[in-house]
Order: sequence, then C-alpha cells, then structure tokens
Amino acid sequence: MTQEILFKDIYARHPYKYKGTKSLDTKLFQNEILFKQKKTKNSFFIYQTKFMVVNIKDSLHSKYLNFPGIYTEIYKNYIEITNQKEHSISKFKYLIENFDVKLLENYKISLHPYQYGNKLIYIITDGVHRSSLCVFNSIKSLSSNSYEIDVNQL
Repeated sequence: MTQEILFKDIYARHPYKYKGTKSLDTKLFQNEILFKQKKTKNSFFIYQTKFMVVNIKDSLHSKYLNFPGIYTEIYKNYIEITNQKEHSISKFKYLIENFDVKLLENYKISLHPYQYGNKLIYIITDGVHRSSLCVFNSIKSLSSNSYEIDVNQL
C-alpha cells in the first residue's frame, strides 16, 4: 500500500559537474546541500559526474520559479551544459502556465527511496519540474496516485 509523501522528504539530485565541466555553482546552494555524490559509468569513463542532493524547495527549478530574474540564465546554462535536450525555458514556462496537480495522476513523479542516516528520503528520478511546481503552489505532499517508486540504482 502506498502512502502520501511530504515534500519535506523529497529531494532533487543536480549534477554540479557534468563530464568534467562545471554545470552549477554550489555556492548558489550555500547551506541547502544535504550531501554530494560521484558517479562514473565505468572504469574507462574519464570525467566523473558529481551530484548534489537538495530538498525540492531548494532546487534550481524552485529557485527559478521564485526568482526568475536571477535564475533564468543559470537554468538555461545548466540545461545546455548537462545536455538536457528535452528541456528549455519555453517548455518550463508552458508547464508553469498550464500546471494542474491533477496532471500528476497521468504523469506521475518517479521517486527513489534512499536511506540517509536514520532518515528515509525520496530522490526524484523523473519529475523535478512538476515537483517544484507543486511546492511553488503550496502543495505540501504527493498523494499515492501522484507518484511511483523507482527502485533502479541511482
């Protein structure tokens, strides 16, 4: 049986170094980084991708929603450097303008359960934009019909 999950327990995982190139300045996230991770594809992969994990309310996407004047260029550069061809400012603006929480029933947010110390948190594997919009619209939790659990390795 699935249950409601509070956004205070939901985190975004941002690459701050992507294939050897700085994609985000960690100083933008001062005291908001829960932890950092490294990932290599295999032993021949020269450049590591490094990630930071932040609560969804502190994510780049939430920062963009709350302060678009400051974060538009940062977000644009981030999606270019990290090669996210499926994302753009215009697509995010369209989602902002047309957001309805009922959409999550058909476009569920994917969450990966992660044990951090003695606390179970959930790291978003798909749906950071939708999650940040929920938080921006003062939604406190995800109902059981709005998410799916992703058990694949991060």
